[in-house]
Amino acid sequence: MSASHLHTLQSNFVTDVFASPSLASLLTDSVVAGQLSAAKRVAIYRHNVFSNLVNALGDLYPVTERIVGEEFFTTAARQYVSVSPSTSGDLNDFGASFADFIARYEHAAELPYLADVARVEWAWHRAFHAEDAPSFDIGRFAAITPDALGDTVLALAPGTALFASSYPLLRIWEVNQPDYAGEFDLDWSMGECFLLLWRVGLEVALQECPPGDYAMLKALLAGEALSVALASTLAVDSAFDVQSFLVRSVQSRVITSFQTPT
Repeated sequence: MSASHLHTLQSNFVTDVFASPSLASLLTDSVVAGQLSAAKRVAIYRHNVFSNLVNALGDLYPVTERIVGEEFFTTAARQYVSVSPSTSGDLNDFGASFADFIARYEHAAELPYLADVARVEWAWHRAFHAEDAPSFDIGRFAAITPDALGDTVLALAPGTALFASSYPLLRIWEVNQPDYAGEFDLDWSMGECFLLLWRVGLEVALQECPPGDYAMLKALLAGEALSVALASTLAVDSAFDVQSFLVRSVQSRVITSFQTPT
């Protein structure tokens, strides 16, 4: 078999797997039917591929599934798989755009917060699998001269993510955990909330943070030097205490390393 023929066969096979079963198979002339037609043989692969990818999404987005229920989630997940099949040999890379799909999914229109929940879940997944953070060298940081401190770039723990949401996102997250046994009360009038997600050891942490902390962390996450990050933060919160922020962030291992100007 020539390389071009093999490429065509493989492309047709992928197309058949993700195409609607009602469409004519592209493999009719390439598959020896035997007791099963080409379409039925492909259907076996289609079932396995879709089942594996839908199950993978269920593992990645358990809170989203808990909110909408298994049947709704499975239907949405199958449609997502059909339009966004995996393009990586690493299954951990699959599902990155699921939140964007949910935001456009007409049947989830009555749950406008659902896409934000899915974004948190994807960030949780990425943080859990991120590389280990280094230990902050407090001695070397203390030795930075005042002139160089403003140009120092502080690095957050690998996988750290920030969220701004118009919904009580943390509370939605908490009440939809499998071990939650409290009241399912939600304050929809609380206004915009800011969340910080990062990993410490083997645990992924999720907590609300004040607007000043959020602005500072957002600037640091973008790679801004300390003086630039502080200036943009003070524009949001004129009373922001940078010293207290640094102590808390280093102690909680949100800030894990830094780079001084060369």
